Amino acid sequence: MNTAVILAAGMGIRLSPIVGIRPKGLLKIGDYPLLGRSINMLKKHGIKKIFIVTGHQSEMLMTELEDFTSNIETHFCFNENYEQSGSMHSLFMLQDLLEEDFLLLESDLLFEEEALISILNEQNNDVLLISGKTNSGDEVWIYGDKNYGNESKGLIKKINKKVYKELETIGELTGISKISYELFRKMCDHHSKKISFPNNFHYEECISDLCNQHEIKYLKIENLIWTEIDDSQHYKRAVDEIWPLLKKKDVPQIQINIQNFAKLISVAIWEKEIRDYFLFLLIRVLIVVAAFSSEFDEQVKTVFLICSSSIGFLGFNSSTLLIFFGSS
Repeated sequence: MNTAVILAAGMGIRLSPIVGIRPKGLLKIGDYPLLGRSINMLKKHGIKKIFIVTGHQSEMLMTELEDFTSNIETHFCFNENYEQSGSMHSLFMLQDLLEEDFLLLESDLLFEEEALISILNEQNNDVLLISGKTNSGDEVWIYGDKNYGNESKGLIKKINKKVYKELETIGELTGISKISYELFRKMCDHHSKKISFPNNFHYEECISDLCNQHEIKYLKIENLIWTEIDDSQHYKRAVDEIWPLLKKKDVPQIQINIQNFAKLISVAIWEKEIRDYFLFLLIRVLIVVAAFSSEFDEQVKTVFLICSSSIGFLGFNSSTLLIFFGSS
């Protein structure tokens, strides 16, 4: 998959106590803004082209993302009705621009790299990445059929924030999805029949409406480290819980690298000890040969001087050799 779409038009009103008038995708957690981090990850995993739908503070968003988008083909598309429309209309704005399957991301996500790797490796064309319950508030629930042979995958029947006790709750929508061009066209056609302003129709609702006529699957990672950041409560969870977990998850790889380095050092030391041992044996042989020569004293002195100077860097010194020579 070469293309990604990021929906970043929202006003983020509920997060305004934290971000003010800035787009929530520019919220900084750690060293990078949320969108910058997502773009870097997309580039790392082979995405070649990104469409970003803007709206609220569009110029600010484009300017502050320049460092992240300068080395990848990026198309910004402005949703002029961002103040009175939902995320589906933002996606609809790309109907004449998109011509291929794509990865769909929301702009306010903080997630581990495994999320991207897993969904990109999924063979099915239409897949929504979901997690187990996060208890973060404002969850979007995925209802579907459990695959008891593999409970991490199955068909989606409904997507909604409401709780339906008669349906099987599978997990939570993460905001990372793989959408085929075929499904995208169906979503655009479906949305076009009900366009009116104001509306608050979101892409996940559109997908839910189409579940009965198009096979859409879920990929579940039970303990996925992620969060959306839609309000102050989400922000607190991101800073206090999710970000520390993401940083901690990087530590094992560092430890592995240190262990590998230690192994290499051990091997190098062992090889050096073997080399030194055989060199030491060679010296002993030379001294024994010298002992049987007719010019014993002079040759032994010569051997001693040559050997002591040539193997000094290996840790042998004159006194060590003298002790050894004396034992011969």
